[in-house]
Amino acid sequence: MAMSTDNMTRNIQATNVPRRTKRVALLINNMHFYNPALTRHGADKDEQAVVNLLHTLGYEVDRHRNLPAQKMDEALKRFSRRPTLPLTDSVFVVVMSHGGMGTICGTGNHRMEIDRIYERLNSRNCPALKDKPKIVIIQASRGVLVPGRPPVPTDNMRARSVNVAARLHTEKDFITLHCSAPHIAAYKHPAYGSFFIQSIAEVFSSRCVQDPIDELFKKVMQCFRVPGMQQLMPSVQLHTLTKPFYLLPGNVQVPTRPEDPRGRPDALR
Repeated sequence: MAMSTDNMTRNIQATNVPRRTKRVALLINNMHFYNPALTRHGADKDEQAVVNLLHTLGYEVDRHRNLPAQKMDEALKRFSRRPTLPLTDSVFVVVMSHGGMGTICGTGNHRMEIDRIYERLNSRNCPALKDKPKIVIIQASRGVLVPGRPPVPTDNMRARSVNVAARLHTEKDFITLHCSAPHIAAYKHPAYGSFFIQSIAEVFSSRCVQDPIDELFKKVMQCFRVPGMQQLMPSVQLHTLTKPFYLLPGNVQVPTRPEDPRGRPDALR
């Protein structure tokens, strides 16, 4: 049976951006670390691509650079208490840094668990975002698997005593795209930034009117189905959206990266 227009409308979140909507996003970009050898060259290109895209999509960007782990958590906490959150239809959280299994590196010696993002923004701790899409994008390595050493289980980074069903309920309406699969390093070109972030900018700019967010993420993943790039395939890590979410900002034109005279960007750390 065909779905009626009214039912279809009710089943799609944010069919267009309401005039009174105040969309907001959080961006954390760690470029410089306690060890200069860890400097993320080209990360400024990724940051600008993300800012350009989010502004075009109607999001005000709360922008941070070079935060230690505790400051990253504090930025998330402040973001979860923004007075304009009741007026937004969705939020983006974009974090770019080094990382490991289930963690993101601060600029010092400590790491923040990725779960902190979900804890700060879930329906219990941030009721202003209840039933609203929370889109998380993480550009960070997920650890390198050492031959002969068993992998660290992602879900056991810390002991959990919470009921799984209750956790899924409080973390409803999240979707997370990670730049790589477990135990795979993240790479980027020092001049053009990461292929991951640039692919997001290009896919969103061309398809955000037609496709919901989960389909946009799939199309980003398809950008890696070329020789030499399959190992770097991004992965969706959490998908608890209960309805399709369309960004629908209108006709979007986002500046793309300059053409690399050697072809696609080389995979450089």
